[in-house]
Amino acid sequence: MAHALQAVVLVALALLMFLVLAQGREMPLPQALSDRIEARAEAALASGGQGAALDLGRIAVAVEKGGQLRLRAEDVRLGAAEGAGGGAAGGAGGAAGGGGVTVPALEAVLGPGSLLTPGRAPRTLVLRGAALDVTRRADGQLDFGFGTLRLLRRTPAEAIARIRGLLAREAMAPLQSLRLEGLSLTFRDARAGRVWQFDDATLSVARTGGEIAVALDADLPGRVSLRLTVPETGPPTARLSALVDGVPAADLAAQAPALGWLAPLEAAVSGALIGRLGTAGALGPVDGTLEIGRGRLAPEGGRPLPFDRAQAYFTYRPEGGRLTFTSLAVEAPGLSLSASGHADLAGPPGEWPDALTAQLAIEAGEIRAEAALPGRLRLADGALDARITLAPFAAEIGQAGVTVVTESGTAAGQATPVSLPADPGAPGLRLTARGRVAAAAGGWAASLDLGAEEAGPAQVLALWPLAAAPGTRDWVARNVLSGRIERPRAGLRLSPGERPRLAATFGFREGRVRPLRGFPPVEGGRGRAALGENRFTVSLEAGRIAPEGEGPIDLAGTAFVIADTRLQPADGDLRLAASGPVHAALALLDLPPLSLLSRAGLSADLAEGRADVAGRLRFAVGRGARPGAVGYDVTGMLAALRSETLVPGRALTADRLALAVDPTGLTLEGRAALDGVPLAGAFRLPIGPDAGLAEVTARAPLSAESAGTFGVALPPGALSGETEAEVRLTFGRGAAPALSVASTLEGLALRLPGLGWSKPAAASGRLEVAGRLGFRGAPPAFDTVALEAPGLTARGRLALAPGGGLDRLTLETARLGGWFDGALALVGRGAGRPPAVELAGGTLDLAAAVLGGGAGDDGPGDGGAAGGGPPPLSGRLDRLALAGGVALTGVTADLAPSGGALSGPFRGRLDGGPPVTGELGPGLGGRPSLRVQTGDAGRALAAAGAFEEAQGGTLTLTLAPEAQRGAWRGTLEVGEIRVTAAPGLAALFNTLSVVGLLERLNGPGLLFSAIEASFRLTPGAVQLTSASAVGPALGISADGIYDMANDRIDIQGVLSPIYFVNSIGQMVSREGEGLFGFNYRVRGPAGAPAVTVNPLSILTPGAFRQIFRAAPPELPESR
Repeated sequence: MAHALQAVVLVALALLMFLVLAQGREMPLPQALSDRIEARAEAALASGGQGAALDLGRIAVAVEKGGQLRLRAEDVRLGAAEGAGGGAAGGAGGAAGGGGVTVPALEAVLGPGSLLTPGRAPRTLVLRGAALDVTRRADGQLDFGFGTLRLLRRTPAEAIARIRGLLAREAMAPLQSLRLEGLSLTFRDARAGRVWQFDDATLSVARTGGEIAVALDADLPGRVSLRLTVPETGPPTARLSALVDGVPAADLAAQAPALGWLAPLEAAVSGALIGRLGTAGALGPVDGTLEIGRGRLAPEGGRPLPFDRAQAYFTYRPEGGRLTFTSLAVEAPGLSLSASGHADLAGPPGEWPDALTAQLAIEAGEIRAEAALPGRLRLADGALDARITLAPFAAEIGQAGVTVVTESGTAAGQATPVSLPADPGAPGLRLTARGRVAAAAGGWAASLDLGAEEAGPAQVLALWPLAAAPGTRDWVARNVLSGRIERPRAGLRLSPGERPRLAATFGFREGRVRPLRGFPPVEGGRGRAALGENRFTVSLEAGRIAPEGEGPIDLAGTAFVIADTRLQPADGDLRLAASGPVHAALALLDLPPLSLLSRAGLSADLAEGRADVAGRLRFAVGRGARPGAVGYDVTGMLAALRSETLVPGRALTADRLALAVDPTGLTLEGRAALDGVPLAGAFRLPIGPDAGLAEVTARAPLSAESAGTFGVALPPGALSGETEAEVRLTFGRGAAPALSVASTLEGLALRLPGLGWSKPAAASGRLEVAGRLGFRGAPPAFDTVALEAPGLTARGRLALAPGGGLDRLTLETARLGGWFDGALALVGRGAGRPPAVELAGGTLDLAAAVLGGGAGDDGPGDGGAAGGGPPPLSGRLDRLALAGGVALTGVTADLAPSGGALSGPFRGRLDGGPPVTGELGPGLGGRPSLRVQTGDAGRALAAAGAFEEAQGGTLTLTLAPEAQRGAWRGTLEVGEIRVTAAPGLAALFNTLSVVGLLERLNGPGLLFSAIEASFRLTPGAVQLTSASAVGPALGISADGIYDMANDRIDIQGVLSPIYFVNSIGQMVSREGEGLFGFNYRVRGPAGAPAVTVNPLSILTPGAFRQIFRAAPPELPESR
């Protein structure tokens, strides 16, 4: 083109010299002259090896001051010469064939001397409105062309050499400036696969100071100014510069490897790049300054991250592919950061770099995420090793470290503002990190691990995001008072479409932590903590807690767990493991909000010993937590326990007791001793507003000694041996403890002094006692005493004397040995003396009774007991069975010991009939002898069944016990009695046909002046050994048996009529028999016996009557 232009100019000057006569006026050239200029220009192009067809269009010329000639052509068209196109198309510098290019306007300025020197270039040349096409091939070569006309295909170094060669030609010596104005520039980048279109660009080539300067000024969005400066002579080195203003970062990233790291940014960039090309065209170091405006980091797939501005000062050394940042600064919402360092470009061999390996020093920074963190974080003295992949975007952090200093601040948006005071002079937290961050489909993916060697609680809270486990964070902020955090580690995992996952672990020492509101802090805490999978756990390896005024409790093994940190409020679970003094452990359980003992009216000093407990306290933490709402469940073991408070006034001791505490109450279980009495059971203390009373349920030995320990001092000998009892103690506030005892009595021997009853140790039974122990000076009292044992069933109440010992045992019901059924009382008479017996109604069978001692006692009577004899017996009976069906009713007695037995008077009525009096005396084997008297013998004998009807007379009955139980020897004496109805006598009289006696019996009655009888009485029969009844009209004797068990009689004797005459024979016969009499025998059922009489016996005098009479029947000793 230069030859063509030169030819055009020379021809035009030669032909148009005459037109310049008027200086400054532009004159159009005639067409003929224009054609001549075109021909000269084409010839000049052909002579320079650039065959081309040229059409200059309309040409005008003007002469300027100084003799310069300005030539202007419009619609200039340049195309390949006919027959000269194809060969140059692929050559090193030929024009591509076919088509051409049109330049709307061309302007040239020639110096005055140029008119005389044909073939010389103009001084300046301007092309306006041209279209330039530049293509950068994948191998880096550049194609330049106008439309389809290709002018150059060179590497950048070759292009520079070509320009220098052209401008070095002699013909080009005048040319000082070549400018393409209003240029439409199309830049195609085959590597990036992008096309940029520049409108109204300016491309210039200028000589100045021995250098050639090539400049391009263009607008994208933003302004671009490129400069290339090379010396006209000498080594072909070049200086490069680029100024950009508001150019999109992605457009810049595509232009040079040194700017590839800008690709993920959506922001406008301003700045400058300065570099050099070496003699071989190799790029030398490039210095850059970039100012990046507000924008976003928006790699493909990743959620854009906004920033306010960024700045980079760097040097790029292409031989090593290294970017050295002297300054790198970023300002973003909540973040500012300044750093320096270097980044090495990396990529497949021969291809554009797609990654950077960076090592940066973080000089200063600040994190101001008020909505996410509780305060500002200052960053300093940091280092970062990372590999950044540009497409797809990912950053792999090999290692990073930075010093974080927390500033005072208050967290917004949390349940309770948490102040984070910075310790004056305290070192910052040295934080390390590693991991990977990548843009993924639908968002960001991250795997980051953070750590430090040591930190303070405030430093950890400063880095703890407010939204991460907020309830847990709030609990830590409230309750972790001080300490040192050791080797904290945290991990963050992000996946598109999923909730962030945060995990952290750390150790701690010298911790002061308040486990629960109202509790004192744990001191000297050491252990581990972990947060992850929505779970927070603190495990205590060492630590102690000391309630006010108490010794320390060791909490090693305690853990605190929040099972689901997503909840708000979250559920806290304090898993307690404690060891220490019992009173200190109880004091801890009595602190609010638990107040376990206070709610039961007790205090922590109720026991001494050693406690080892484990349990769980459950409460809400975080926003919305209700203070005081605590659930708990504690178990453990108490050792060497001693309490004089649990059972007021008594010492409870135990080697080991199991402890259990829950909202329903406190329980102690195991083996213990109460005032030395061993127990095996449980103490239960209910808790709550509607709780019942505290109680002890246990199994304990029952013996005279254990009863005496509890103030139940029974009479000597009442208890011997030992049995096991079920014991229940109930403790009322301000009241005596209630006691209940139940036992089968196996192994325990019992005696009731004065009643002749005992139970051997081997026999079983049932004892139930209920009442209250002594309290505030009052003696124990038991309102229920129930006893079932062989020979005894009783129920009543027991009162003890103020100084101990028996006051009164009242038995409302008592069945004793089959011989007593009623009510009685044993009344204490002081230490060492058997209790008195008071009868209060009921029935007593004297034949079977043992009063004052007997077979069941340890010796005869109670004489062996201290006091020298049986106890007194008094009171009343509803019925006293004497013998043979004879009984007294309405009996009262007042018996006292005498001669080792009970003696004394009594009175009553014979079977509801006449009143009788009597007296008990010493008997045999604890059974008394008996003497009964009455002044109305007729009614008495009628009541006893001897006669149907009789009047008057006196009666004396004596009974003496035999060795056989229930057997008696007795006598009966009756005087002056009239019998008016006696079926037995009537039958006898009828048999004898003694009409007069029968009429008298049925009339005024038979008078007997004396009735005497000796007999033996057993529980089943009566044996008359000598019986007689005598009166004026009749004498009768009798011997025999009345079998009460079978209701049969067998009696024989003599009936002597007209006894007042006949009685003279008594001198030779027995009482009741006269000189003459009839032998008789009555045998058979008592209701209808058979009566037989020997009439001949009347003929036998009394002395010989026995010859004809059989021996009387006798009762065997066993009956």
